[in-house]
Amino acid sequence: MGTWITWSEVMVPNTWALWGAGQHEAEAEVAPARLADTPQGQDFVRRAILGSEAKFEGVGTRVAMLVWVPDRTTGAVQAIGACWRIGWPPDTRPTRDEYLADAKKLDPSPGTIIDASSFTTLEVDAGPAAVEALVTRATTRRRLGGLLPAADTTLGQIRLTIFPEGCDEVFRIEALVDDLSLARPASAQVGSIAKGVVLTLGERP
Repeated sequence: MGTWITWSEVMVPNTWALWGAGQHEAEAEVAPARLADTPQGQDFVRRAILGSEAKFEGVGTRVAMLVWVPDRTTGAVQAIGACWRIGWPPDTRPTRDEYLADAKKLDPSPGTIIDASSFTTLEVDAGPAAVEALVTRATTRRRLGGLLPAADTTLGQIRLTIFPEGCDEVFRIEALVDDLSLARPASAQVGSIAKGVVLTLGERP
């Protein structure tokens, strides 16, 4: 039967918005005023939330979405994120080290060039975690909130994957960052969020 993640709890700092997958329209009604001071900034936040789910390719079961607005005076959305449950058949899930060894082979998706990469590990309450940080260039446009020139296709990608013990699934927090000068702060934010993740495990039906 195997074991999977039956419940996940994620808490974020007050410069982030977090909402359940598919609830972006409701979040776009309330989050802009909380995260930005000006009408223009609130519009940035609203458009980023409404377009957020189209930014990520499906890699598992998406359970939540996030946006990061570190400066409420501008409302600039500096990261968009997603939380995923990703599963394997019973007793086949890799360990963190096995996963990282495979990730380091750097097999990008078609139309993507990887300019820089780093791989680290982290220990959080929910289990050992692997952290991947990539700088990629795509041949197609992918922008977060309409804040950069349309020709800019360079992104920072942060993937923090938690490997709960005795489970056939992992829990991933993924974030996309347009402004590469904020990639390190965004990665630190994702790491801080991961430390508070609570996962409940149960038998797969």
